[in-house]
Amino acid sequence: MNNRAADEIAREEAVHGSRWETLHDGYFASPAVAAPFINTILKGIREACPATIADLGGGTGFVLTLLSRAPEADGMELIAVDNSARQLDEAAKRGIHLLRKGLEDVTRQDLCPDDQPLMLVMRSVIHYFGQDSMSRILRNIRTLARDGEYFIHQSASFLHAEEAGCLNLLYRLMGTKKWYPDRNFMCKALQGAGWHVDDILDAPTLMLKSDDLRLRYSLSSDNLKEIVQRITTEFPGMDAVFRTSGSDTFEAELKYAIYICRA
Repeated sequence: MNNRAADEIAREEAVHGSRWETLHDGYFASPAVAAPFINTILKGIREACPATIADLGGGTGFVLTLLSRAPEADGMELIAVDNSARQLDEAAKRGIHLLRKGLEDVTRQDLCPDDQPLMLVMRSVIHYFGQDSMSRILRNIRTLARDGEYFIHQSASFLHAEEAGCLNLLYRLMGTKKWYPDRNFMCKALQGAGWHVDDILDAPTLMLKSDDLRLRYSLSSDNLKEIVQRITTEFPGMDAVFRTSGSDTFEAELKYAIYICRA
């Protein structure tokens, strides 16, 4: 796996496993929050009839568990691909087929050795690889798909570049190298990697509260004060995505979109 992504994953292991599903007000374990993504995948299943669905960065298996309950997924092979043992331990409890590999190492042979039709899905993963590696990872994912196969992913991205810049400063100040694009950048990266973007749909916003971020990134009160001071100075009037309620408390909005792509 890309060293940057591996370092980011290792840093967050304290909130992996069962604890992951309570983080950020349960955003990543809410069927209601996941519904737009799940419904988009189910529509793709009805159109493409894949034999296998691979959730890249599938973590605890939450997305695949929801899919497994739908009639459209009956009889399909569902595989969670992830590099975190603690996340996959939770997926194993749900009876999900597991593959512990990074996105740079997984092959089509790993996912469908009989070369049956494949669908790739992914939720909130691509930002782990940073700006420099995002396009390369999308090209690697492209090698997994045959022409015409779907890649449906829900990724953090912004309508406006300035909003993305504000959140990227927040993450730099938290000591992480995650990076969030605007939608225009994401589309160009997908197209450059050999994906055709059929459609882009809005997805629920993730509310980032300073208390959760303190836990997730081991931040001190001084760290939080610096974040508030820097962002309000460099991005004044950015209330649409960053709001303060004290010298060391804030909330930020991480915008998501669902990208429906075909190889």
